[in-house]
Amino acid sequence: MNIENKQTALKDDAEIYAHNTDNMTDKEKFASLDAKGKWEFFKSYYLGKIAVVLIVAALLISLGWNIFKPKPEQILNISVSDLALSEEETEILKNEMIKALNVDTKKQTVEAYTNMFLISDPYNSMQFFVVHLAGGEFDVIILPQQAFEGLAPNSYFMPVTELLDEKEMERFKDKLVYSGVMNEDHTDIVPGSEQPYGIKADGSKYISGNGYTEPIVIAVAVNSKHTENVKAFIDLVFGD
Repeated sequence: MNIENKQTALKDDAEIYAHNTDNMTDKEKFASLDAKGKWEFFKSYYLGKIAVVLIVAALLISLGWNIFKPKPEQILNISVSDLALSEEETEILKNEMIKALNVDTKKQTVEAYTNMFLISDPYNSMQFFVVHLAGGEFDVIILPQQAFEGLAPNSYFMPVTELLDEKEMERFKDKLVYSGVMNEDHTDIVPGSEQPYGIKADGSKYISGNGYTEPIVIAVAVNSKHTENVKAFIDLVFGD
């Protein structure tokens, strides 16, 4: 029998030398690989999953920060009904108040709403008004006298006498706007309940009337939390 040419050695990649990985765990498979194989294994099995986890984590952190980060404290709100003040005038007045109150805009804010239309869209605007009033968000409310007269009897506004002292009341005596308040059944005005609940904005360089022929009234929310800043607003509006 001629055995000179018979192959007696197995090649290096012969199946007998191959690792049988069929029944190996991922950990065992990983341990059996060289450095290059381990990297390829990692890329194939874990890199994509880790990337997804990191992206989701980043989104959750960003969302959490936006939700829970400290928000600037509102120190005054100026709300305008039925464009009694133009948007441009409102922005000017807002910026003047920021200067007057020396607002740190990183920690504090002066807000202005111009999207109430209590005369032209009473249904939707009254919902907006009542919700924001109940939430304590209103301070100064600038509105046509017609809208003022519809709201004042319902005790939405602070009596001017609770805001200003006798000297200041004397200053504005010709501009005061009076109203009575409704009884508990909201069927009639309580006799003798008439008080000043607003100040006409006549003569203010900041409030032109925006085309209205009726007076524009400045009122203060009954639950305003920033009455000192409201006083500063009145001083600014009627200043020289």
